[in-house]
Amino acid sequence: MIIKLSEKEATFQQVVSLNSHILFIGGIVFFLQTICYYVLFHYLKDLHSWVLLPFAALFQMLIAEIFIIWSCLLTAFGLQKVGQLSGAALWVTASVLFLIVNSFGLLSSLLGML
Repeated sequence: MIIKLSEKEATFQQVVSLNSHILFIGGIVFFLQTICYYVLFHYLKDLHSWVLLPFAALFQMLIAEIFIIWSCLLTAFGLQKVGQLSGAALWVTASVLFLIVNSFGLLSSLLGML
């Protein structure tokens, strides 16, 4: 959809291939997280598990998961290769996608507290 909005040429096969690669890497990440949990009894998915910070910054660090950032970077590089987007357009797109995903994560965690 992003490629079509920017009026660039990409075949359906290229877009499906990009999506398949991102989902495959996401599956590998899920598998590695599961192994880490069974070995360490702790998920290593958020930034707080890597960096200890005071309580004020803890909430934002819990939202910004490492692998969400990684999937946004993969999306940006994929859009550059498949959709031939310019540098500014792809980073703005990746940033907007990152903010949307984090907003849904924040909303689901807030609804979970109710």
